[in-house]
This record gives sequence, structure tokens and C-alpha cells, in this order.
Amino acid sequence: MVIDFTWFPFKEPKAREYASQGFACRARKLEWCIGRIFALVPPETVEMPSKETYHEIEAALQVFIANAFGCMDNLAWVWVHERGLTKKISRNQVGLRAKSEQVRGTFSPEFRAYLVTLDEEWFPYIADYRDALAHRIPLYVPQRVRTEDLDQYNDLTRRMNEAIESGQWEEHGVLFYEQNSLVVYQPLMTHSTTETRGSFFFHSQMLCDFATVEELAGKMLKELRTAGSGA
Repeated sequence: MVIDFTWFPFKEPKAREYASQGFACRARKLEWCIGRIFALVPPETVEMPSKETYHEIEAALQVFIANAFGCMDNLAWVWVHERGLTKKISRNQVGLRAKSEQVRGTFSPEFRAYLVTLDEEWFPYIADYRDALAHRIPLYVPQRVRTEDLDQYNDLTRRMNEAIESGQWEEHGVLFYEQNSLVVYQPLMTHSTTETRGSFFFHSQMLCDFATVEELAGKMLKELRTAGSGA
């Protein structure tokens, strides 16, 4: 995928730049993020990761989502520049999602039909997570408390609040560590608990996202070739 875009015989320099410095670089970032996540917490992991590991996981997830979304926009810019559409289509219309009607109108019926299949779930999901990351709540890995420990967890929360109100900081620290021992690791990613489209198991979701980006890129290459670009 990366090699195909890097060595494609583009006619327009800006299209080549968006393909090699944009899409190809982002695709490599996606590969790196997947490898890093699987190394930090393999799918079979059940133990609670360290605080530092949590930070690394969340940072890799954020980089992954930002670049998965960026791949989509880079592909749109490749097309717009290579087809000489920059003077016909405004910058805020460049994209592959349904709202970019002007760009979609220049594709073949087959490619438009494929993009419609992504309108149902993948485009809304990746846009939701990217927008939350960029503008609202950053992506994080939520922790879970077992049902049988929930009452104890809530009681510790109450006692921690009381310790804060009375200035008993040492007691608060003891209670904090006791409460933290009840927390269980789960390989999920999410953002706002009230605005998210849902939480996702990040190992499988990253693989699915990478496969979608790869498929989308392959179809864009076919679209470029069919349109006569670089032939």
C-alpha cells in the first residue's frame, strides 16, 4: 500500500506530496502504533498495567486515530490535486465523507457506492473519535470495577471526599491506593461517557481500521488509474 502510493507516477507534484509525505507517512504511523500497543499489552493481558504503560497506550491510540482520519483526508487531497480540481472545489469541501459532495461527484459510480458503505459505520466512528480527540475529550482506556467490589469502591470514594474536606491528606492517600487496588484493566478505548458512539476493544478495532484504510487506499489507486492519471 505505502510503496504503491510512493511510486505511483503522479503528474502533479502536490498530489505526489500528499501521497508520499501525507498518506504514506501516516500509514507507517498506523503500523507503528499497532506494533507498540500489541507489545505493551498483548491481547491476552489481564494484569493491571502500570500508570506509565497506561499513558503510552493512550498516546499510541490517540496517534493512531488522528492518523487514520488523516489518511482519509490525504487520499482526498491526492485526488483533488491530481485531477486538477483545486480551483473547482473549495478547501472545506475536500474529503471523502458524505458531506464532501463535490469531491464524491467526481468519482466513478463504483467508488461512490463503496464510500456509501463506509457512511453507515466507519466514517461516523472515525470522525467521532478524531473530533473528540481534537476538540473535546481525549481518548483514554477506562478502568472497571467488578460488581462485587462496587459498594466498597463507592464507600472508599465517600471516605476520600471526607478526608479531603477535613484536610487529612495522608488518610486520603491510603484510601486512594486501597480503592485503586479494586480497579480492573480492560482493553477498551473511549472518550466522553455521554457523547461517545461506543467503547471499542482497541486491539481488534485498530486491525479493522488499518484494514479499512488499506482497502480505501487500494480503491483510490484503482480510481486514479482508471481516470488515466499517471498511466
